Amino acid sequence: MTVETKQYVEIASQHDDFEGWLEAHGKGIGASEIAAVLGESPWDSPRELWLKKTGVALPRHETQAMEWGRRLEPVVAEKYSDNTGRLLHLSGMLLQSKEYPWALCTPDYWLLHEGISIPLEVKTTRNANAWVDGPPKHIWLQIQHQLLVTGAPWASTCVLVAGQEFYWADVERDEETIARIIREGDQFWKMVVTGEEPKELEIIPGTEVVLPDESQTWLDEWAVLEQEQKMNGEAISAIKERIIAELGSVEKGIFPDGSSVTYKMEIRKAYEVLASTRAVLRKNRK
Repeated sequence: MTVETKQYVEIASQHDDFEGWLEAHGKGIGASEIAAVLGESPWDSPRELWLKKTGVALPRHETQAMEWGRRLEPVVAEKYSDNTGRLLHLSGMLLQSKEYPWALCTPDYWLLHEGISIPLEVKTTRNANAWVDGPPKHIWLQIQHQLLVTGAPWASTCVLVAGQEFYWADVERDEETIARIIREGDQFWKMVVTGEEPKELEIIPGTEVVLPDESQTWLDEWAVLEQEQKMNGEAISAIKERIIAELGSVEKGIFPDGSSVTYKMEIRKAYEVLASTRAVLRKNRK
């Protein structure tokens, strides 16, 4: 019989002690926050997360989408169990890595595979486009962070799309990515502790690059999503992530059809948080 050795300690349950869970969650980097640390979040830059962790900025309020995602989580998990035949156990426990105490995660559910506990991440979204090639990058990073904390060899995830389509996928452990999470997560948390503010991305003015042929498909899909009469923010964010990855620190990207995008620093006005500067990707007219 295999005896599982836990690489983490249990801190607080978000179901039984939400206030305790919330307080403890602020003392480290959660799985849903690691994409921001790595500069790959659709929502927050490293600096914006740093402002929240140091108490300068207020945390984001729960939106209706977040609320419904929370309410539907048990239903989606049940569908996952029905489709896979895997028995699930409710978690909601905040876990802290023994080796990297700043690394936290709260798996939604556990499934047992050959004596090993495997985390399951449950999601809801409005649009399937972001999940065409599997979990979007920021969610994939969230899962890799969970694998760092739990030590599990793989994880699983499922998503309910627009209340009517269901997808699930297993995600293998990626050691190269986990090494990056450890390296950059450790550096970020030291900045939180010392009060050293992260530097924003430096975009070089006047630079441009010709984007690959496949980028034309991204641009066309972006246009279609904007024209549809429904919210496609997550899918558009996924497309922008691909383009930004190609741009790096370059200011302007040229598509095969001659159209372009610019990637510039803009100032976000203060509203419940301090004013901040962040990089923004915008389409240009031909």
